[in-house]
Amino acid sequence: MLFTTHAPWTTMNIISGILCCCPYSIDLHDIVFSCHLVDHPNELVLYRSPFEEYSAMLENQRQLATELVTWLGDLSPGHVQDIGGGNMTQCIEKELNESIRLGKYLSKAVCYIDSPWPGGDTSPQSLGERKILREQASELAQQLYPLVELTIFDLGSGNSEKLLPIFNELEKAEKVCRYFAVDVNRASLESHVQGLSKRYNYIYCFGLHGSFEDARRLAIDMPGEKVGISCSSTLTNFEPEKVLQILQDWSQVVDRLILGQHEPVREKELESSYHTPEFTEFMRGGWDKANELLGWKEFDDTRWSLECKTTTLPQCHKFHCTPLAQPRTEFFWFACYKYTVPEFQRIIQSSGWRVSKCYRDEKTKMSMYNIIPAQKTDAGSLEGTPLARHV
Repeated sequence: MLFTTHAPWTTMNIISGILCCCPYSIDLHDIVFSCHLVDHPNELVLYRSPFEEYSAMLENQRQLATELVTWLGDLSPGHVQDIGGGNMTQCIEKELNESIRLGKYLSKAVCYIDSPWPGGDTSPQSLGERKILREQASELAQQLYPLVELTIFDLGSGNSEKLLPIFNELEKAEKVCRYFAVDVNRASLESHVQGLSKRYNYIYCFGLHGSFEDARRLAIDMPGEKVGISCSSTLTNFEPEKVLQILQDWSQVVDRLILGQHEPVREKELESSYHTPEFTEFMRGGWDKANELLGWKEFDDTRWSLECKTTTLPQCHKFHCTPLAQPRTEFFWFACYKYTVPEFQRIIQSSGWRVSKCYRDEKTKMSMYNIIPAQKTDAGSLEGTPLARHV
């Protein structure tokens, strides 16, 4: 069964959305065509002007837009579409080399592309999040009912069933919507959306294999109203400055965000959560994947030591990778941040959002923040906000 919307996917819509992401701006009055005289007087070497480079970039974007139109029109429930995940290994390989040689921070992607988060459904924070979503499913679903042509983006979905209570409420109300699960782990995505597609009649479930930024760029000019959901502190598990930028970027795309965020815990509890047999196996799997991508056995206990480091304000746990053989450079890996409620609310407010409601599980120190644009007056109105164009 193909899912169709009331607003058509048009080539120009998607092209305009992609071009909104263009990092370049150019004034045609400032264009100059340059040349360079070489040692031989009869030879002239012409260089591409900024206009020519810009035109070439636009042509690449148009080709991409055409491809997107094709698969968006043909996409069927239960299908996983590559939106950048296929290039993930090359990006990670570059990251690895820059970490080893230059000491740059290494992201978590090398661990996630082949393995799910250990204890993703059994850790205290996951249990707290499940409890919140189960108890508040009806209230959260009621806020989604009025949204026109609703699309839900589940950022870092894996194969988790945390959102099922909300989906059950939407299904019961016969609320037609699209659900896009976004993850870098394709195997988890396929299992997840195929299972959901068999379960629901009114929720059309698809997978997007790629990064959150890949999904954000794709979603920019999608028709209808959009909601982003991120469980397990996934979207905002970074230093404050980066979280601020991420939230500002997503404010251009979605009409509401529901964010899971873990609060600081005692240092002993923090340390123990990253020293379970499951997590050790998960990190070893990241080393193995890194060796596979590099093409040689770079990471093992004879070449590198792996030590935990913690900081405060905000609380952060990360791994310090120290080389035991030269020439190599130390680097940090797999940083996990935890924010107090006031800390996180300050970031939200500074990014142009406001907290509609914060749900909190005291026992596990897990919170779910339901946030909307700061200008938005109520759950059902977008009047006066940048997102009003979607109505």
